[in-house]
Amino acid sequence: MTLSTLNLIKEFNKEYFEFLKFIKQHIEDSHFKTFYRKNQIIRETNPKMFIRTWYEMIGSKYHDQVMKSDISFFLNKNYEDDISKTGSSISESNKLLEYINKFKESYETLDEIVKSKFLYFIITLTDKSFVYYN
Repeated sequence: MTLSTLNLIKEFNKEYFEFLKFIKQHIEDSHFKTFYRKNQIIRETNPKMFIRTWYEMIGSKYHDQVMKSDISFFLNKNYEDDISKTGSSISESNKLLEYINKFKESYETLDEIVKSKFLYFIITLTDKSFVYYN
């Protein structure tokens, strides 16, 4: 691995954890706190996993929609097929769908600053994963 790819992984992970902290500030959920702690452990043992997973689940499939900031595409999308392909347990998949649906339901009520910051994270992480793999 070259220094530039290592730096990109490091930058991606830094941004990813900033995104998780941002989410954690806006939701009260013990399951998310557990998810966050698990991610911190994974970061120590498999730091490339986050950029790979983001690319496989978002960057490779939805790069164009993300880069166009096409929020309506994501708010109207059914995520059941995407989540069923993650290899997660049924309970983890259901929890993820629950988070997505909560977000979709509450999106219109979010402050514009929160929406902008959320979109910033999605675009930045998607772009970094796309650059890494292409």
